[in-house]
Amino acid sequence: NAIGQRFNMGSNGPTTVKEISNLILEAARKSGQIEPENNDTARRFGERYEDIEHRVPNVDKAVDVLGWKVNIPLRDGIKSFVDWARDNPWWLARERS
Repeated sequence: NAIGQRFNMGSNGPTTVKEISNLILEAARKSGQIEPENNDTARRFGERYEDIEHRVPNVDKAVDVLGWKVNIPLRDGIKSFVDWARDNPWWLARERS
């Protein structure tokens, strides 16, 4: 039973924040590239904080409980979302709590 549960959804492979940022720029038809900035995270957040270079969501629970699988490439999914957001400006303008 999936009611009330939370699930990770995402691509099967590692993706850097830079890659996702540049895919968003591409989908939004904005020129330029995002370049990484070297931040001293240990100094800002303490020695226990560990920054990561990429994310890979664990979608095992979604696969097991929902029978879910990736069927839209990341680039296409980001483009679809950007197009939806462009067509639905109320969503971006809403107040957030």
